[in-house]
Amino acid sequence: MSWAWAPGTWGELIQGESEGRRLLVSLPSSSGSLTQVTIRPRPKGSPMVRGGGEKSRRAVQRLLVLLHEQRLQVHLSVKSTLRPGVGHASSSADVLSALRATCRALSRSIPSPALCWLAAQVEPTNPTLLTGANLFDPDRGHLLGQGPLPAMRVLPLSCGAAIDTVKARQHRIRWNLPQQGEMIRIMEWMRTALGRGDLRLMAKAATRSALMHAERTERTDILRAWERARSERALGIAVSHSGSSIVGIYPPNFRNDAHV
Repeated sequence: MSWAWAPGTWGELIQGESEGRRLLVSLPSSSGSLTQVTIRPRPKGSPMVRGGGEKSRRAVQRLLVLLHEQRLQVHLSVKSTLRPGVGHASSSADVLSALRATCRALSRSIPSPALCWLAAQVEPTNPTLLTGANLFDPDRGHLLGQGPLPAMRVLPLSCGAAIDTVKARQHRIRWNLPQQGEMIRIMEWMRTALGRGDLRLMAKAATRSALMHAERTERTDILRAWERARSERALGIAVSHSGSSIVGIYPPNFRNDAHV
């Protein structure tokens, strides 16, 4: 028996499209999913994976085939502290914790970027196993850049009703050329900010990405949250692009009794 934990996210610091591919940098959260794995010999004609959610089962089955371990049966038990359907990467955390726990149970060492790639073969994913800030292609599962996140405090501002995130991804709004150009500028801000450990510039990039998302989707809740965040002396905001979660980005020593 083995177990593994994978964190979720608060949403995305930036997300957009460049040269026809989606790119994002996630904002990790302290909540996540814990998966316990038990491995037994597989009875003839039975499934390779039992328990857990459908996405986790599909991912672990791909892993077993990749490792030539089809004679084994994996039993998954998943516990999560993430609210589903609001863009907190609950599915990614479930899948990645299941993959890592299975690797541990099999005593097989697979690097975290490879597990994120494997998860992306099941559905677009957030690279929550990777620490820090990661420029990631969620559709292909490719890690394109990595760096440390500056110290900060993250506080929830708004979180609406849960949505069907899979269905929502099927209705992608086309990025026009000016928007793609703006996304390139936002990514440059983010790269510079992470290279310098500049929290203010990072928050500026995240906020511009959030406001672009509001413009493209007519999400007035993002505009209201930004007004509230500014009144509370936030440096910026970050939003979930596939859900309703919005958080404020503050200096690490920030204190506001309204959030305590």
